[in-house]
Amino acid sequence: EHIPEIDLILGGHEHEDYFLARGLQYIPITKADANAFTVYIHRCAFNVDTKQLRIYRTLTQINVK
Repeated sequence: EHIPEIDLILGGHEHEDYFLARGLQYIPITKADANAFTVYIHRCAFNVDTKQLRIYRTLTQINVK
């Protein structure tokens, strides 16, 4: 809310994954699990005509092979 130019906040090490939407604009805050067990994959699309940013996110498990 204090910095309206921020559209996405990416976090680091947590012991559990989570997705939060905070503030009046529902800014997404995502964190994956500890030790690279999972990662969030973010795909961003900006519409140049409407000036709208869309963020698509997927929490993906990392598989060791």
